[in-house]
Amino acid sequence: MSEYEHNEHLLDEIQRLRESNFHLREGCEEMKQRIKRLEEAGNALLWYFCPKNTGDISFLQSEAIKQWTKAKEDKL
Repeated sequence: MSEYEHNEHLLDEIQRLRESNFHLREGCEEMKQRIKRLEEAGNALLWYFCPKNTGDISFLQSEAIKQWTKAKEDKL
């Protein structure tokens, strides 16, 4: 393989990697948006189903809140 052919091959590979990088970034942004929507939906459900007075929260509700809070922290 000549130096020219080798350089052409490298340029092709660079272009392929750029395209792959672009698609990965697009996919990453889509996943971030999905996570954001899921988090917003989860927050809405949490506030809908939990009583306004924290003294009225059951053990199971308290555990669900803790798990939800931990899941949101872990995503970071």
